[in-house]
Amino acid sequence: GERLILADKIIGKGAAILANILNITEIYTPVISESARLYIEKFSDINVIFDKEVPYIINRTRDGMCPIEKELIEINDCDEAFKKILTTLEKLRKK
Repeated sequence: GERLILADKIIGKGAAILANILNITEIYTPVISESARLYIEKFSDINVIFDKEVPYIINRTRDGMCPIEKELIEINDCDEAFKKILTTLEKLRKK
């Protein structure tokens, strides 16, 4: 089959779920969050190569968790997660 590779500086759970939706086969990243790694292991066939695992992805202001990561903590269903990502991005855009 065809190989679809995603490479990014940071992979959080949102990126992991989107990669799964898009049928990505491999992810290369220096930094992955624990929830992203666990999601990939449990719910996908993605081969992930990373340098460092962090407890969670931090937000832009560096004072808490990334809003998308926070919204997806309990969600593993792709459809539900995709909707949550869109609504979270919309809320962030309005700030």
